[in-house]
Amino acid sequence: MAEIDDVHRLGQAIVERHSEISLLVNNAGVYENCAFEDITLDAYRKMQAVNLEAPFFLSQALLPALRKAKGTIVNITDSSVVRPYGNYSHYFVSKAGLENLTKVLAVELAPDIRVNGVGPGTVAFPPDFDKRRQSSITAKIPMKHIGAEEDIANAVLYLATDATFITGQVLRVDGGSSIA
Repeated sequence: MAEIDDVHRLGQAIVERHSEISLLVNNAGVYENCAFEDITLDAYRKMQAVNLEAPFFLSQALLPALRKAKGTIVNITDSSVVRPYGNYSHYFVSKAGLENLTKVLAVELAPDIRVNGVGPGTVAFPPDFDKRRQSSITAKIPMKHIGAEEDIANAVLYLATDATFITGQVLRVDGGSSIA
């Protein structure tokens, strides 16, 4: 609970300094490879705290400043939420929760605040992935290459500035992986 108190304090400090906030991007995240049977309560709670609870409570803490600016919240989820894979169950639970939070807040905070998500696909490989594993993953992406950080940033920018009639949606920026 101390971490959530820290999020509230951070939010209050931001609102004291900035009475209007036009954009909140909830992009912090933890990604951990662990078999379901080996996930401890502490590991599960840490995953939920960073990936779901922090965006929930930071959005709540910044609400007055976001309302004043008629701002936008963009949550960074994961395109694989719709096609999860093994050894990341606590991660996918947290990101699926974040996608649902995106939809709930879009309804609850409209029309003052738009809330959307960006679901990145592969934009980088973990350091322990050898060239063969990287090639295998890349071959399964319909666009035949991984994305770049700029692809994700451009999607956030689009949702923040140009997509004025879009709320409650998750834009999958994954080269088609989520539908292949």
